[in-house]
Amino acid sequence: MFEAMRRKDRQMNGEETAEILKNGEYGIFSSVGEDGYPYGVPVNYIFYNGRIYFHCAARAGKKLDNLKFSDKACFTVVAQAEVLPQELSTRYQSAMVFGRARRLEQGKEEILRALCARFAPEYPEVMEKSLKNQLVVTDIVELIPEHMTGKRRK
Repeated sequence: MFEAMRRKDRQMNGEETAEILKNGEYGIFSSVGEDGYPYGVPVNYIFYNGRIYFHCAARAGKKLDNLKFSDKACFTVVAQAEVLPQELSTRYQSAMVFGRARRLEQGKEEILRALCARFAPEYPEVMEKSLKNQLVVTDIVELIPEHMTGKRRK
């Protein structure tokens, strides 16, 4: 179902791939809607318990509309990118996750807390104040990986 990586010399192992997912600043969530067009959008996320989570508006928006059409999705993180003009190449590290995405039904507060702790650990009082309001107007998307790859050029 998933093609093997052509450049085996650039393939990263599972642990290295997970490290990119754990430490990436943002990722691109890609899905397809009933119009047949791919839709990729940058999101803040967390790689938590082997799954990817990010927030969106509650019960509205293109991401959730697309997931009603198809739960298949892709998530891409670029951890490093440096153009090497003298070599007509790029030094990079990236990870791709293919899997099934869904709107999380339970555990939303836990994931929102984990997201806040990741991106703003020095502001716990802001998190507590915000959580009360945001739980009602926010949904969480969970991407359950079926296939992950990591690739780099040193």
